[in-house]
Amino acid sequence: MNKSYFRQRGFSLVEVMAGLLIGLVTVVVIFQVLAVSEGYKRSTTGGAEAIENGAVSLYLLERDIRQAGAGLERSRFGDQINASDGGARVFNFVLAPVVINPGAGNQADTITVLYSNSSSNGDIKNILAPGMADAADPMPLSSSFGLSINDLFIIAAPGVDGSLGMVTGPDADANGILDGNLVDHADSAGHSIRYNEDGFPVAYPPGAFVMNLGRQIGTSAPGLNQYTVANNRLSVTRLLLSGNADQLADNIITIKAQYGIDTDADNVVDSFALNPAAADGLPAGVAFNQVRAIRLAVLTRIGVREKTNVAPAAITLWPDSAVAPTTTGPVINIAGDDRQYRYRIFTTTIPLRNVVW
Repeated sequence: MNKSYFRQRGFSLVEVMAGLLIGLVTVVVIFQVLAVSEGYKRSTTGGAEAIENGAVSLYLLERDIRQAGAGLERSRFGDQINASDGGARVFNFVLAPVVINPGAGNQADTITVLYSNSSSNGDIKNILAPGMADAADPMPLSSSFGLSINDLFIIAAPGVDGSLGMVTGPDADANGILDGNLVDHADSAGHSIRYNEDGFPVAYPPGAFVMNLGRQIGTSAPGLNQYTVANNRLSVTRLLLSGNADQLADNIITIKAQYGIDTDADNVVDSFALNPAAADGLPAGVAFNQVRAIRLAVLTRIGVREKTNVAPAAITLWPDSAVAPTTTGPVINIAGDDRQYRYRIFTTTIPLRNVVW
């Protein structure tokens, strides 16, 4: 009997090694594709977040600045105003729609916005002759129409510092509307006040302006708001409310602004400028009543760090212009590891409509 022998054969060592190599190459390619895809995903997500933060920051600043100057007497722009919160917090300020305190280098500017609320109707009164005999005396006004108990006001006159105050009398009707033109502002048992409870520093003369800011009611409260950036966060300090800084947006590198200046009184901006050496940022020879607009830039950063430098050494927030309106764009210097991040610029020009009208 013949027997058949069948020979069985497996993979050789070379074939096994070749298979393993092909498998490893495939795994490496898959991981590379996943890494690139994840990188694109992070960049896209980070870019969207940077756009959202920048857009929200610009919107909040623009909304406040558009209200700036409502209810303020233009002839007193630039006056210093005394203000304190129960004696514990002093926050003296400049009477102006917008004040830009320049930040050195890359540091953010501090932008202060002032306006009355919608209920005050921009009402401005005058002190009647013979004026106030004593700083604690009631204010003899040309009219008390529109003033109510607990309304905030600013009083200002040439040659003296102004004051922030609160209406405490005289008697009012059921709706809080005053019955007479001799208006009290002193702290009393019946009407305790929060701001300037120690009264005015001086007795104001006839002709002094009394600007009704209105009452602090929810979102319609008058505004004395300071915006700046700290620790890459945009914040606002509402000085007429808590006086605490509230965080608004993350990954904000800086905010920079310039005054839009009308040099020939035609209500058209001739130049945008900021004096970094002045506390209020005004160029020499320029007054607040010449400011017609604010040019503003917000610089945000995408939170994804790249492997190589992707940002330039210097970022110009807006281009220079040698023709009217002239301007020199602020420059932000980027150095070291910060160049491995991507940045986004958001700019706008905001007219001060309450000053132009």
